[in-house]
Amino acid sequence: ALLYRRGRPLWKEWPVLPQDAPLLARDIVPLATAGEDSDLKNHACETGTEACKPPDELPGIMADLGTYEWSAEKGRFLPPRPRHDYALWEPADVAKDKCREEQEVRIRFDANDIAGDPPARNKSKPVVRPAVLIEVPDTLRAPPDTTLKIPARLVRGDHTGLAGEKILFRVKLLAGEAEGYGFGGARQKVETTDGDGYARPEFDFGEGFARFQVDVRWFRGNDTCAAEQVILESPLFLQFLRFNNAPPTFAWDAALQFFQGEPFQNLAAQFPDTKSPQAEEEYEAELHAVAGLLDYERDFVNEDSILFRSLTPDIQIEPEADETQLFGLGRTVVLDPPEPGEGSEAPVIDIRLEAACRDPLRPVCRPPALERAYQSAQLDRFLIGPEGKEFLILLDEPAPSGEAISGTGKIGLQGMEGQVIFLLQNVTLQ
Repeated sequence: ALLYRRGRPLWKEWPVLPQDAPLLARDIVPLATAGEDSDLKNHACETGTEACKPPDELPGIMADLGTYEWSAEKGRFLPPRPRHDYALWEPADVAKDKCREEQEVRIRFDANDIAGDPPARNKSKPVVRPAVLIEVPDTLRAPPDTTLKIPARLVRGDHTGLAGEKILFRVKLLAGEAEGYGFGGARQKVETTDGDGYARPEFDFGEGFARFQVDVRWFRGNDTCAAEQVILESPLFLQFLRFNNAPPTFAWDAALQFFQGEPFQNLAAQFPDTKSPQAEEEYEAELHAVAGLLDYERDFVNEDSILFRSLTPDIQIEPEADETQLFGLGRTVVLDPPEPGEGSEAPVIDIRLEAACRDPLRPVCRPPALERAYQSAQLDRFLIGPEGKEFLILLDEPAPSGEAISGTGKIGLQGMEGQVIFLLQNVTLQ
């Protein structure tokens, strides 16, 4: 009963009832009572002669052994006619027009014939519910244009489903953007439970990234018997992939067209002339930032926008918003970045950018925004390997920070405060 697959129990015959479930129809309820008939008694002795003085009376208590008789307006007892101070009672089904019903249980105590008193009676009216609403998920997530079933189930106390009940599912948009969502285009739907007590309407997430709330309401007439809420979400995932020097924009655009099937010869013909006086300037590397969007199943999200913002004063970028294309990527370029100085005393260039989802999508974007920094400092070493067991790599030639590192170097071990304590001088890595 505790094994689940995609939020549903593997065996519908063994539903898991919550510990705080109310008293349900067809449940097994232990009943207990207590009764007694206690009388005072005196033992006295008569001698029959005046010369013989009788002894003092001996007081005492006499408790009769009584019998119990249980009865109820509805339901049944197990066994049928219990005669003890405890019993097992199974409440009956609640009337179809009620969400709750009092079902009276009575007890009668009869003392025996030895100084017996009249029978004592008592009763109780426990409130019985027809079923409990279970298996309603807290959250369901999926990419856009997905259809999922929202499960809800009504189960009685004997773990059997309650069929023929009406459950209303109503959706509202909480955040994000979506079109065509709902239950077959409608914002609400009434579903009837099947023989196992299930109601499973199909919900369309529609186009767009959004968060929805579905109110699940089991009703009888105008009364609400139980209610739950389900959060449905089609989240968007943001990645800040690169912020480094890269080939110019025309090369980036050509690469996108090449992956879309454009022959390389056609693309190469559009490149600037490498022999022109402006060739060095036209082919100069650009400082660019690349971010990407993914859906819930980690597929690329194209034709949406990524917003870029400079967090460093006096640094301009273009564009400030870019529509994602192939592989869900958006790109911006830093305009006229400062030239790095030379020598160890040269100031380090530190530029910070932010990539973010569009404002309407930020509530469903994870995370809503990311920051990344570019620094002109040169790296002469870095660590590689699992945490706590890192190896130190010393580069033969320093590499720019924030860029992919290629070249040769040596491997070593690093001690306290970054001191190199061991170096394989004769082993060169490439």
